[in-house]
Amino acid sequence: SACLAWAPLKTHADVIAIGTKDSGGGGFDDYGGELELHSLDVGGTAGPRALSSVKTAARFSSLGWSSLSGSPASSSKPLGLLAGGMSDGVVNLWNPDSMLDHDATAAGHHVA
Repeated sequence: SACLAWAPLKTHADVIAIGTKDSGGGGFDDYGGELELHSLDVGGTAGPRALSSVKTAARFSSLGWSSLSGSPASSSKPLGLLAGGMSDGVVNLWNPDSMLDHDATAAGHHVA
């Protein structure tokens, strides 16, 4: 299973973020997860396709995507900000723009 968040912007209304909830192992072990961006290409001819993904140290418990519209940060993060509540109690933040640019710094920032 997975957590899902829709891009909150009209210009990218067909983009979703998916954070994995299931582990590769059993029991209480946490083998990490993955955050993926996908284009659904609604109404287009290309069909759904993966855009980007990053590995995470823990599985997702929740996932949200904010547009940051009206915020001073909106100019540096035009696609907003992704926030993931992780199974280890940490909240990670990602910049979707960096993920789409395949920036090595797209790895999440930790908030305890």
